Amino acid sequence: MDKISDDAAELINASISVGNSINVNYYVHLTGKYTDAVMRFTVLGETVTVQGERVGETEKYKFTYKGIAPHLMGEIITAELVYNGEVIDTCDTFSVERYA
Repeated sequence: MDKISDDAAELINASISVGNSINVNYYVHLTGKYTDAVMRFTVLGETVTVQGERVGETEKYKFTYKGIAPHLMGEIITAELVYNGEVIDTCDTFSVERYA
């Protein structure tokens, strides 16, 4: 994770779930004002913005990019944590194929 703001967030882990569709899950520790951050996923110039779901009563949030099409498995996807329109962390640049 390329951290721009030291107090913004900490990437805990990432995972892929495969069923009827391909989903990528990011778990991020968020504190303070950054709990309102969103995760922005970009692939082939198209961007999907995802609101995080708080995990229990912790400061851990889950961001899920759902429904990745099989033909995009080899394409580079950039995952960025965004707060008030500014990128605060570039969490990852990956392809589903690499993770699988």
